[in-house]
Amino acid sequence: MKTISFKAILMTASILGSLITIPAKADISPPPAGYDHYNPSIPHGSYQIVQYYSTVAGAHKNTRVLLPPDYSSNKTYNVLYLLHGIGGNINEWSDNGAPLNIMDNLYAADQAEPMIVVMPNGRAMDDDIPIGDIFDPQVVESFTTFEYELLNDLIPFIESRYSVNRGRTSRAISGLSMGGGQSLNFGLGNPDTFAWVGAFSAAPNTKAADALIPDISDTDRLPMLWLSCGTADGLVSIAREIHDYMNANGVQHDYLLHEGAGHDWSVWKPGLYHFAQRIFVSDDGNNQNDGVIFYQDINYGGSTGQSLMPGRYTQQQLAAKGVPDDWASSVKIPAGWTVTMYQNNYFSGSSWTLTTDTPHFWALTPYANDQMSSVVIQSNQ
Repeated sequence: MKTISFKAILMTASILGSLITIPAKADISPPPAGYDHYNPSIPHGSYQIVQYYSTVAGAHKNTRVLLPPDYSSNKTYNVLYLLHGIGGNINEWSDNGAPLNIMDNLYAADQAEPMIVVMPNGRAMDDDIPIGDIFDPQVVESFTTFEYELLNDLIPFIESRYSVNRGRTSRAISGLSMGGGQSLNFGLGNPDTFAWVGAFSAAPNTKAADALIPDISDTDRLPMLWLSCGTADGLVSIAREIHDYMNANGVQHDYLLHEGAGHDWSVWKPGLYHFAQRIFVSDDGNNQNDGVIFYQDINYGGSTGQSLMPGRYTQQQLAAKGVPDDWASSVKIPAGWTVTMYQNNYFSGSSWTLTTDTPHFWALTPYANDQMSSVVIQSNQ
């Protein structure tokens, strides 16, 4: 990851008040009016509450899942794990943070890749609603032990139940307060599992900055680290400490302070709005890793189709992406990706599979060429 110099920019926003932002990838503008409101004229996602078994809690637990509009098992989706605060549960975000409205509006504006958002109970306990003293040491410790549950129970469950892409670049994690600390601890601590990490008003459960990333070279695999907090929040020193450490070590990240804001939704809802736009994309704002690109010419030249992310593409969907029938003659495949081309539409008939451990160009003549009618793309990164 490139070392960059950060420059503070002071902006005025009618919605959020003043923002102090130190951008890495692009200027961070305030959300537009109505970004978190329901819009009846656009497609809408839907909530599900499903159960998985927690080996840590020794019980079945509920998790809330937000599916994008027109979710289909014929497509594959990336996944954002969105975590609540110390007094929250699987309903904290949906009851207060308007994630359905925020995501629907981003999709309608073509500002975010359709994704699945998972909102679990971030305590490794069998209760869905926190009871008693939420600061009890056992309760606080359960937020730490949730890491094992997340990695070994919840993620495998989600990836077996839903049509999702697998691999680190297909998973993001973020959260508010205690969930923000979890996101930093779990996300940065498991670079083979998560590539996109965000924290909104991270709580004191956050590890010290130098302990979050013992090997600073691991950040070369981190396309997005997001930190935000209110300047009137008593926890703002945590965000500042991490920002200073990352800045001193040349780690590219986005850092946003909301002037005058406290420990509340005026920080957390914009956090989701900004973070969701910046995940599962490449540095130039296109789809991550540039995806699979088909070329009209056999020597990897001429016209190209759109960058294709992991998923299943029928003949009609390929045409809509600029890859019409009997058109492609060569293809570029990112490292660790697999492309299976089918002779018939809807993934049937003879097939040809190309896979590579390094970015690679292939001429299609020996394989599919004009017989390619549908494609399945998978990423193991």
